[in-house]
Amino acid sequence: MKRPLCFPGSAPDILYHDLALPHPSPELHGRPIAFLSDLHYGFFLGDEAMARIFDMVMAHKPCLILLGGDLADSLPRQRRLCEGPLRMLKAPLGVYCVPGNNDYEAVKGDYCILRASLDRAGVRLLVNERLHVPLDTTVLAITGLDEGKYGSPDPAVAKLPLPSPALHLLLTHSPWSLAAVLPDAPRTDLILCGHTHGGQIALPVLPALAMGYMNPFKQPYFFMSGERTLLGRRIIVSNGVGCSLLPLRVFAPPQLHFITVS
Repeated sequence: MKRPLCFPGSAPDILYHDLALPHPSPELHGRPIAFLSDLHYGFFLGDEAMARIFDMVMAHKPCLILLGGDLADSLPRQRRLCEGPLRMLKAPLGVYCVPGNNDYEAVKGDYCILRASLDRAGVRLLVNERLHVPLDTTVLAITGLDEGKYGSPDPAVAKLPLPSPALHLLLTHSPWSLAAVLPDAPRTDLILCGHTHGGQIALPVLPALAMGYMNPFKQPYFFMSGERTLLGRRIIVSNGVGCSLLPLRVFAPPQLHFITVS
């Protein structure tokens, strides 16, 4: 049963996912991959609440941390987040982030500003990039796309050939990008998205309010929240952590995700 009402700073639901692979690497065994999105740090969610949430992440001792964008809604808040709470997030295989539409707005499209702030916090920004992390028995491939409201997600990056064997994780802010990357992309073990907030105001008798987009259900492969397999690819759309526009969530509780590779 989904919690009917959550306010900024409410403890997020913790969701666990198992990812079975034919060639799991020892570096991934027993330590989950953490995924969190849509922090919206700032006016509604400040330092103390953000630190509590990051403590929850670090208590799981993740081997890898992935951030799905919309870190903060203004440039000063972005910088304060990167100079403060975000530095709490550490993982042996790194911390990686894709931009969200609010991040784009905050830096007016100049990702060099965002990248510099994230670098100082020990977080690597991926904008239409594929990163290969060598592991003991395989390669961890992380594809990060630009956000799709103002930016230009490049589906060609998702379609680059993969080394074999490889664990391929694709990170994109919004499930709107699924229409571009799903049909012809090579093997992808898991796609991680956020942006929707699970509707944020998701009343049972009314259509969910997809924050920031109109008519979302007309988009191919779009779904609001949860985990599905589409065209043979496993996808998680997270409710995210923070709030936008309104300081509450209705039947759309905040979420943290932990993926265990086995």
